Order: sequence, then structure tokens, then C-alpha cells
Amino acid sequence: MMIKFLAKVAEKYAKATNTACLVFWIGHQPKMPASLIKKD
Repeated sequence: MMIKFLAKVAEKYAKATNTACLVFWIGHQPKMPASLIKKD
């Protein structure tokens, strides 16, 4: 029971983090040098 709950929480957290990272990356992409984007 606890493992399933933790798995759901981890999944939601991962999705929220990925979305935040994506928004952050898109928002800062024009200011970043091409070399930094290629490293990632």
C-alpha cells in the first residue's frame, strides 16, 4: 500500500519537475549560447 502511494507521488513529482524544467529551458533558450544547449 505504501509503496504504491510513494510511486504515485514520485510520478506526479517527476512530471511537475519535468514541466517546470521544460518551461524554464524554453524561457531561457534564446539567451543561452548554442554551445550550452548542445552540451545538455
